[in-house]
Amino acid sequence: IAGGVALIGGLLLLLSMLAPWFDGGTYSDNAPEQIPAIGIRAGLAVAAGAAAFVPRVSTPVAVGFLAAAGAVAGAGSLTMVGVLRDYGLDRLDAGWWMALGGQLLVGAAGLGAVLVAATSAPVLFHRFDRRAPGSLVALSVGIVTTVLFVAYTVYLGPLAPYWAAVALVWGLLTLTVTVAAVLLEPPIGRALLGGWAVGVLSYSVSDWVYRNHSSLDLNVIPGLVLAGVALLIAAVWLRPRAQPIV
Repeated sequence: IAGGVALIGGLLLLLSMLAPWFDGGTYSDNAPEQIPAIGIRAGLAVAAGAAAFVPRVSTPVAVGFLAAAGAVAGAGSLTMVGVLRDYGLDRLDAGWWMALGGQLLVGAAGLGAVLVAATSAPVLFHRFDRRAPGSLVALSVGIVTTVLFVAYTVYLGPLAPYWAAVALVWGLLTLTVTVAAVLLEPPIGRALLGGWAVGVLSYSVSDWVYRNHSSLDLNVIPGLVLAGVALLIAAVWLRPRAQPIV
């Protein structure tokens, strides 16, 4: 069920890119930064939803992938709230509602998958092994990415408090997901961290487009793009060797 809900949410996100966003214009008309944000998150949601129906993908891995897509969509929905806050309800069009609804559906799918998995089967965690290079690299990259988000939060704070809070949420989620990924079984950790890394790219690339389009200082955004790529590479290399906690 969660996979199907994620698929529907992802398709809604894709359709939102074709519909009027606000003031009668589409993303390409008045919000070009939303094209990479919504496009990447839609692709992630569709991939996570589809993975749930692939027999070769184990249920725990599918849950990890759905959890990542859900966390990304949940954080992404804060952007929709920010647009409502900045522009007002009367200026919003169908595309905004579709984007918000799609991300809420994907977020609900991820949360539901985690809750069902947690109640039906124990989640196998490992003690953190400092001798496992994959775990050390993933944790280090996650911490650096979190620090960059915090630095961006500090920069945005005096200028745009709401958007600073959104950046902080992304940073805290990055740290949470990274820690969970290095403690979970390797296949689950790779799916979780890899999916979240794609989400970090959706945020950072979108902000890069926005700040470039508005002739604003890029600040740490290029670093966040590189950090997203590094997280994705670290996820592929994630192979904890520790013994499970008993």
